[in-house]
Amino acid sequence: MHIVVMVPYEAGNTIIKKHKLRQLTAGVQKYYNGPCFEVTLENEDNLDEILKTLEQAYKKQEKD
Repeated sequence: MHIVVMVPYEAGNTIIKKHKLRQLTAGVQKYYNGPCFEVTLENEDNLDEILKTLEQAYKKQEKD
């Protein structure tokens, strides 16, 4: 499963260590209207990393 997370790649990279991250191109980030990256879930291990990042994205959305 691929998930686009609306958090800058650098922030996601500091939290997520056990899953594949992909920095999205400027054009794709413009399409999503902000800094974001893609995380690939290959298994259910270490989902806490993903949840922490999604919480951060949610909190950022509330402020905007």
